[in-house]
Amino acid sequence: TIPAVYSERIRLAKMAGMAALDTEGVAGLAKFPADVKTIFTTGEFTRSVKITNNNGCVNIDVYIKVASNFIATKVAEAVQSKIKEDIQSMTGSAITKVNVVVADVEFKNDDEE
Repeated sequence: TIPAVYSERIRLAKMAGMAALDTEGVAGLAKFPADVKTIFTTGEFTRSVKITNNNGCVNIDVYIKVASNFIATKVAEAVQSKIKEDIQSMTGSAITKVNVVVADVEFKNDDEE
């Protein structure tokens, strides 16, 4: 079985990922740089969202792709607010910090229009 600490992190990562994807201007989630702890993880949310919990302070790092027709800073700010509001309302946990990294900008092909 998965220890409770890890299952809680996975649950929070999924919530944060879904909140990010639900934000206008987010074209998708991007993978964060691999390290020894994450190289063998699976799942979109656990490879794009990092949760750290130090003495009750929950920090979230999320890596996103922004659609080219949006302003990246505005999208990142909206993602920060959405993640913090959604997780705090669903879990009651206080979110100390949400770091949003714009890892990529996604451009539409002319064929997709």
